[in-house]
Formats: sequence, C-alpha cells, structure tokens
Amino acid sequence: MRKLIQWTLLLLTISGGAPLFAATATDFYLGLLRRGISEVDAGRNDTAITPLRLAAFGLVESVEHYQTAQVYLAIAFDRMQQPEAARESMVRILAAERVERKFATLSLPAPIRTAFTAVAKKVLPSADAALLTSPAQPATAPASQPPTTQTQTSAQTTTKKVVESTSRPVVEKPEPTKTVQTKPSKTPPAKPRVDVAALLAAGDRAVVAAKLADARRAYRELLTVPDLDHATSIRVAEGLYRSRDFAGALEAFARVGTLRSGEEAYRYYIAVALFETGQHERAKRELASALPYIEITPDVERYRARIEAAR
Repeated sequence: MRKLIQWTLLLLTISGGAPLFAATATDFYLGLLRRGISEVDAGRNDTAITPLRLAAFGLVESVEHYQTAQVYLAIAFDRMQQPEAARESMVRILAAERVERKFATLSLPAPIRTAFTAVAKKVLPSADAALLTSPAQPATAPASQPPTTQTQTSAQTTTKKVVESTSRPVVEKPEPTKTVQTKPSKTPPAKPRVDVAALLAAGDRAVVAAKLADARRAYRELLTVPDLDHATSIRVAEGLYRSRDFAGALEAFARVGTLRSGEEAYRYYIAVALFETGQHERAKRELASALPYIEITPDVERYRARIEAAR
C-alpha cells in the first residue's frame, strides 16, 4: 500500500512518517469498501459503484480487499443488467489471482459467493469461471506422476497437427503461364479492431505487477479507440493516473466529459494531474471542487498544500 501511495501522490520524500500515512489512507479506502458492501447488501447497486471502484483503486496491493471490492462490483453490475461491466470486474479478479492465489479463501457471506458464482458462469468462459468457482486444490502432486499442464497439452496438439499437415503429399498441377497486370489498390488496409477488454485487463495486470511502462502502453492504446463509453473512459483515465501518466489521464478525463453524480471524487485525480503537468491555476480550481467529496487524509493535505502554494 505504501508503494501505491508513493506512485499516485508523488510522496517521494516520505520516510519516517510513511507508515502512519499508509495506515491512514488504508483506513480511508477500507471505509469506502465497507460503504460499497453495505450499498450492495441494501440493494442500492447504482450508488455502490463509485465507493467500490475507489476502494479497489486504493487497496490494489491488498489482494484480498481488492478482489472483495471486485466481487461486489460484479454482483452490482449484474443486478443492473450490465454484463460487460460485470465481466470486466471478473477479469480484474482473475488478473489479481494470477499474481497471488487468494480468491478461494476470501471471507464472503454464503449468499454473496453463491450470487458471484452464478454471475461468473454467465459472463466468463468455462475455464475461467471454474478457476473462480472451484474449491481450493492442494498445491502438491505425486512426484512420479507430474500433472500435464494445459500449455503442454495444447503444444502437443499443435505439434501433431503440424506434423500431420506437413506429412501429406502435395500434388501440384502445372498451369499455363499468364501475365496479369494489376492496378495498385487505393484503399488502405483496414486497421485491426482494438480488443478493449483485453487491453483493460492487460493494463490492470501491469499496474498490479508494478510494470508501469507496460500499463501506460495498454491504456494509451485505448485512447485511440474513438467510441469508448463513459464508464470505460473513466477506467482508462484511472489506469493512466495509477500508472503516473498524468498527461494521458487528463486526455482520458477530457473524453469522459461531465462527471456524473457520485463521481465527484475523480476531480481530485484531475487536480493532481493538472498540477503535475504544470497547470497550477486549473489544478487549484479542480481541487476546490473535489475537497467537499473526499476525506482530508494527511496525504491529501500534503498535496493540497503543494497545489495551493504553486505559482
């Protein structure tokens, strides 16, 4: 958590006071997580989205809390009939699971785990759904019979197909030689369609693994997609902010347009991004708009002092 705070708030000179700041910020994000869970439990799924997203953002280095936030997000989105958003939360859980296996041991109420299992089976491929819905398996196996991995099986199948295809005799029929004059095509080749979900997942995995350059590349590529919806644009902006690409974050927030009710806290991210790109007057205005909607932690107070003192 301390490392995340250093990345997102540029507290590069904290040493002795860092544990206190980290604990305070963690309490803040845990409070948001509890609030989001309460909203989902009460059936107020639409008002649960923002606190859960912010909690996941702040608790990304605590796999258990991060996955818990994504579980409740997936359920909330499913209840709101937004299957693609629910699937994206599932993909984030899978990305975290590949970093550290924690999901099977999460402390989730039985109705929530049951609801999550139902959503996973609806929106994920069967193999991915099984990874999140099957009980934890022992990590060891008999030495004399090592398990065959999916990669090995796939490689063997591919090899077999290649051998079969290359072993078949090829009969060539001679054809009369023809001279064909062709005109160069004036139509440029179509650009390959960008896989938005795959790039979001790649960016999220890179952030979790602290590979910020890889994260920036993934999120930057998403900025080239012309028709991103509001929610996806916010995720791209948040990802660029987390990977410390402040100019890219501002570009993404510009595409978001007007923030909706419940999204006011994102103005703090905009204020920080403006400050880090040298736009101090605009940063002050955005910060003033954000402060009524965020908790004034020591970290926020430190950044407020820097922004308000900027010339």
